[in-house]
Amino acid sequence: MNIIKSVLALAILCFFTLQATAQTGARKAQLDSMLTELNLDANQKTQLKSIRDKYKVDLKTARQNKDRSAMKTQMQAMNQEIGQILNEEQKRKWQAFLDNKKNAKGPRKG
Repeated sequence: MNIIKSVLALAILCFFTLQATAQTGARKAQLDSMLTELNLDANQKTQLKSIRDKYKVDLKTARQNKDRSAMKTQMQAMNQEIGQILNEEQKRKWQAFLDNKKNAKGPRKG
């Protein structure tokens, strides 16, 4: 179970790190598609927006300062909150989406 939580947290970290950058039309469409696939109810959508808004400024600042430690800390806290609003089926779909996205992107350079 801890492995699943760790993988989910890492996947969410990757997802929201990508979302923290300026979204192109294609990236926005991909996010919308994934959110539709998760079939979030109205309450979950509101909670997700609230969670993302809560961390938005701190994540942007950390990213601009290239402070990976701060980003990681913020993302872990945010991911913990997001995990609490998703049911098990939604978590599985979320993970599959992020795995496909990560595999399509290829390894990071640097």
